[in-house]
Amino acid sequence: MKKLFPIFVLALLFVLVSMTNQPSSSPLPSPASVQVKSALIKQLQQLRTTLTALSNALQKKDITTAKTIYLKSRTYFKQAEFLIAYLAPQLYEKNINESPLLKPEPKVASKETHYPKGFQRIDELLFEKDVDTKYLCHLVKNLDINIETFYENIQTLRFYDSIIIHAIKEQLIRSFTLGITGFDTPSSDHAMEDFKQVNKGIVQTLKLYKDHFSAEWLGEIFKHFDQIDYLSFETFDRYDYLVKQLIPILECLEQIRVTAHLETKEELNRLPLPINSSFRNPFQKDFFNPSYFTHIPAKEVTTERILLGKRLFNDPLLSNNLATSCATCHKEAQAFTDQLPHSMNGDKSQTTSRNSPSLNYTIYASAYFHDLRAHDLNNQFDHVIHNEKEFNSSYPAIIKKLATQEEYNALFKKNYAQYPNAISTASINHALKCYLMSLPSFDSQFDQFVQTKTIEIPTEIRLGFNLFMGKAQCATCHFPPTFSGLVPPAYVDSESEVLGVLINENYEQPILDEDLGRMASGIVKDNYDFFAHSFKTVTIRNAKLSAPYMHNGSIKTLDKVIEFYDLGGGLGMGLDLPNQTLPENALNLTKTEKKALVAFIESLTDKHYQ
Repeated sequence: MKKLFPIFVLALLFVLVSMTNQPSSSPLPSPASVQVKSALIKQLQQLRTTLTALSNALQKKDITTAKTIYLKSRTYFKQAEFLIAYLAPQLYEKNINESPLLKPEPKVASKETHYPKGFQRIDELLFEKDVDTKYLCHLVKNLDINIETFYENIQTLRFYDSIIIHAIKEQLIRSFTLGITGFDTPSSDHAMEDFKQVNKGIVQTLKLYKDHFSAEWLGEIFKHFDQIDYLSFETFDRYDYLVKQLIPILECLEQIRVTAHLETKEELNRLPLPINSSFRNPFQKDFFNPSYFTHIPAKEVTTERILLGKRLFNDPLLSNNLATSCATCHKEAQAFTDQLPHSMNGDKSQTTSRNSPSLNYTIYASAYFHDLRAHDLNNQFDHVIHNEKEFNSSYPAIIKKLATQEEYNALFKKNYAQYPNAISTASINHALKCYLMSLPSFDSQFDQFVQTKTIEIPTEIRLGFNLFMGKAQCATCHFPPTFSGLVPPAYVDSESEVLGVLINENYEQPILDEDLGRMASGIVKDNYDFFAHSFKTVTIRNAKLSAPYMHNGSIKTLDKVIEFYDLGGGLGMGLDLPNQTLPENALNLTKTEKKALVAFIESLTDKHYQ
């Protein structure tokens, strides 16, 4: 019974998620959506048949046959992935296609390690030099059970046209951010074939709507899919695909949704979402929904509250010594950093333990600080206010001081008159968050290239983007469009990585930085060995202005950052760091490629800094 419980829970979650994806009026499904469901059922049957064959080959220890069958199973999976992931996100992310990293077992009282399973883990193990066929058999059987769970639960589920459109749009973001970057295929190098099969599944589905959706928009979509040139992983032009195929396809899909009067995902879910489902371009400024991350509705963010938040941000009155403000360590002109290896403490007598991160896009995260110890912005503010090396103060002390200031009294009463106390912890945090919500601009040089599609991108920046998204493997951790660890396409979780960061730039005689990071954050659920030296993946937007780099400010230039990754991090340099999540293999980047990567990163500098 204990083993069946997780499957029961996931099945229940599947039902609940599916219910929230039903149109409020619950009309009858269209003939096309009924055909989509029938096609999916057939694909799942074929997938389960290949998984059985894969299990048999592994039992016989026939690795060559097992690899062939496995790749065939990926074909069926990838063609159906957009519907599996959309209809059963929990089942998909935690059992069917989970990232191959150790994690804490969620929602258990004891300290237990959660071992990854699903396609990515199978991909990683099947293509190793020494294949553990017994354990792989276990993973394949577990995968089959979860596919069966999904198969059984969709039998009574109604498919609607709005669901199909949103599932396709979400999959296109998944393919762009995780598929063609190699994130999804850690060992098999099958990314481009996967990409081809994903698109085949989408096209086959949309062809079922030839008598239902606009022939004009469908024709445009099919034309753009036909133009995709499925080259090798290293030669595929990801920038060309982004501006000439992906964005035009997304625009056409949204046009179909609007003209067919189909619900937005927000209307289907009736809950705030991280991204605005009516998006036409992942690099548009309103792609994200800031309110989801800050828990502040857009209507509450006024110009006056933003200005009040900015004033508080820059006012040393908030600190105990009346000399330290948020801007002491986060200077606007320096992309809200201080350009020091470690920030200075309140009285300038010593430094804090880590480098100050940029704040321009800080709201787009699920946790804060380099060690992810703060679960939301309110918690983050609280840490800074009480930290002896920072504000060394408290909310009551700050409120008392603000209340003595005539101008602050007037501003808070004007902006927060509806609060029980105009000057309060809640109103201070609200104003600060309003200010932080005003910072993301998504108007860098690169953003403008992608948003307008009419400005010719310089060759070097184009090469840098293609390397970043491909050969250099940067985008497997720094996901677009934030280029941080905010994981697409759901954009609800922020990742940390173990890179093997050193104490300095001496790569010939590397010495590991002693900071344990996430493992020593004080968060009980993060006190695991595999989180030792693990740090939040921060954005590289505005990195041109935010040197020095890494959590300890140990790297002074972007050139040396690129060299660090090119060598495979600490493990690649010879350190004993078995839990490093960065691949240790050297990237073997040329001087031209390294220079292009720096040019691309610098092109992500916000317009007002240029």
